[in-house]
Amino acid sequence: MSRIFNHKRIPALLMAVILTASLCACTSSDNTETTATTAPAKYSIGVIRSYNDTDSEHIYQGFSSAFTDKGYYQSEFHSVSIVNCDGDKDKCKEAAEQFVSDGVSLIFAIGEPAAVAVAKATDTIPVIFADVTDPIEAGLLKSCEKPDKNVTGVSNLTPVFMQLQMLTQLLPEAKKISSIYMTTDENSILISTLAESDAETLGLDYTPCSAASEEQLDTCIKNALEDCDALYLIEDKFTTDNADKIIKAATKKKIPVITTSEVLFSSGALATSVPDCTDMGYNAGELALILLKNLRQVGDLSVEYPDVCINKINSQAAETFGIDTATLENFKVVG
Repeated sequence: MSRIFNHKRIPALLMAVILTASLCACTSSDNTETTATTAPAKYSIGVIRSYNDTDSEHIYQGFSSAFTDKGYYQSEFHSVSIVNCDGDKDKCKEAAEQFVSDGVSLIFAIGEPAAVAVAKATDTIPVIFADVTDPIEAGLLKSCEKPDKNVTGVSNLTPVFMQLQMLTQLLPEAKKISSIYMTTDENSILISTLAESDAETLGLDYTPCSAASEEQLDTCIKNALEDCDALYLIEDKFTTDNADKIIKAATKKKIPVITTSEVLFSSGALATSVPDCTDMGYNAGELALILLKNLRQVGDLSVEYPDVCINKINSQAAETFGIDTATLENFKVVG
């Protein structure tokens, strides 16, 4: 697994304060049973999962583990209510309004639909999100560095730098990189802009190629593959719908494909680097603990980014491009 370069971990000392503050009421200095104790506060947490999928489950497991690791065992210190919305925005809205009505201590929103619904439902209850790519574009915040509302969390922004760095590790001779993405997709534009900057840092020549419609696809593929050593495929509806065609065309020209997501990677691309969902949830849990213990205010907790990524490589594609997966460290070999 690879570290993302720009992530800020919550200081260990601060988390130690959380643990000490929560446990001191339960433990006497001489380990006797005669010292009076004060029951710790019990928190109620509402959890809304936009989608009932594996990623969301791993995020919640990470969130829960953060509490357990700091001594906050469920039922003893906090109660949790979970609502799975299966991608239904109306269910997200209903769940958010119900948690606000119940007066929960904190709401954990997994995925953008849930986060947006909760942000609209309350401006007082602390909200932690995870698995939201661009909190500003989603309308959750005006600033990720210093949140201006009762909302903060962990973004799943594509780890562009790590993906391109991975490319240089797998393909050290590759210098010219092209990309394909949808012209009208704001997230794709953002990723391409980041890729251009990060490619320059890594000494790569980056050429973006985009299309606005299916009719422009063939021209876009031709332009992207005309003079490049590797293709950087950015996930959006356009590339997802045409992943097989794009990867097949690249493979035919013996051009390896690195993707921004696991969805595109599963279509036969060479490799990807994706955020570890469990770690993302764990980071969100640490943020939640800080707020529940009133150690800091939401506005003092900047939005964080995934701390750990998982590198994945397709064994068949690796063989095609002469890469010996047995020599690779920190890669999950698939296929």
